[in-house]
Amino acid sequence: MTIPAPGPDRAGGPSHAAPVPPASRRLARSAGVIGIATMTSRVLGLVRDQVMAYLFGAGNAVDAYNVAFRVPNLVRDLFAEGAMSAAFVPTFTHELTHNGKAADKEAMYLKTNQYHIAQFAYLTQRMKDIKEGEGTLLDNSMLVCTSSLFDGDAHSANQLPFLITGKGGGTLRPGRVLDYLEKGDDNRRACSLHLSLMDRMGVKLDKFGDTSTRLAEI
Repeated sequence: MTIPAPGPDRAGGPSHAAPVPPASRRLARSAGVIGIATMTSRVLGLVRDQVMAYLFGAGNAVDAYNVAFRVPNLVRDLFAEGAMSAAFVPTFTHELTHNGKAADKEAMYLKTNQYHIAQFAYLTQRMKDIKEGEGTLLDNSMLVCTSSLFDGDAHSANQLPFLITGKGGGTLRPGRVLDYLEKGDDNRRACSLHLSLMDRMGVKLDKFGDTSTRLAEI
C-alpha cells in the first residue's frame, strides 16, 4: 500500500494535520497529573482526619474505625503500591531462573520471557505510532532488550541475545541479525555494544566496564 505524501487535499487547499506535542511535553503533563492527584489525595486525607477528630474526638468508636481502616489500607500497600512486588518478584525470578532444568519451572520461565518480549514489542509499536518531526519517536530512540544471564543455573553470560529497536536518529540500521559468537570474546563484549550506543547519544567514553573497543557493524 502506498501512503501519499503530505500536500494539498483534493479540494485544492492545504492539508492541516493536528499538531502533536513533543513526547517530553506529554510525559511532563502526565507526571504533573499524577502529582496533582497524589497531592489532592494527601490533602483530603488530612481533612478527613481533622473532621474525625473534631466530630468524634478520642474514644472507642474512633479506635474501632482506625483498626478497620487499616485492613483495606494494608491491602492497598501490598498490591496497589508495589510492596508485594518488591518483596516477592525477585524471589520468584530467582526461583525460575535457577530451576535445575525442572520441566515445569522451565515452562513457566518461558512464559515469563514471552510476556517480557510482548511488552517490549508493545512499547516499540507505541513509540513507532508517535509522530516526532518528519519521523517517529522510535526513529529517534534506541531500545535494548536483553538479560544479565544466559543460563541462570550456570551463571553463564557467554551467549546473551540483544534485541535492539529504533534507529537512533538515523545512526542504526534495524532489521538485521548480527552473530558475534565466532568473532572471539574480545570482539563481542556487551560493554562494547554499550560504548557503541553511547557514541550515538553523544556520550564519549574511552572505556566502559571491561572494554575500550566498540562493537563492529553496529
